[in-house]
Amino acid sequence: MTVSVTDEAEVTTQAELEAALKNQNIKNLILKSDSKEKYIIPEGNYQNVCLTVDAPNADVENHGNFQTITIKQIAADTSAEMAKNNLLILDAAAGHVVIPADAGIREICVVHASSNFKLEVQGDVEKISIDSEANVDINLTGKVQKVDVNS
Repeated sequence: MTVSVTDEAEVTTQAELEAALKNQNIKNLILKSDSKEKYIIPEGNYQNVCLTVDAPNADVENHGNFQTITIKQIAADTSAEMAKNNLLILDAAAGHVVIPADAGIREICVVHASSNFKLEVQGDVEKISIDSEANVDINLTGKVQKVDVNS
């Protein structure tokens, strides 16, 4: 008898997302959906999990702490990052990310060539890195300690 344990999960529904977050073996979690839905990631410590969001029509509200969060595709409306100390990698063509006043991000990295992102920073961001040619509109009412442009 062979028992295999996978460390990656691809989810498409809120219920699958919540079940995968409870699985201690998951290291890579991919939220992949074409549905126009709002996903809410519950508060929790998921420091051993790399989250990838590949959902071009979805809005995501994150309350959890992850090793990394990579946005491949997200609805143009809004993605809200409610947690503290996350590394957010924006590898999508476009999107709108809000960092509320009571949230804080370790770093936001814009890595997609020719991306068009709107960042609303109401909370604290230690660093914003722009590593490719991109159009990044930053609406700042919070605090950003450092901005690096390397394109």
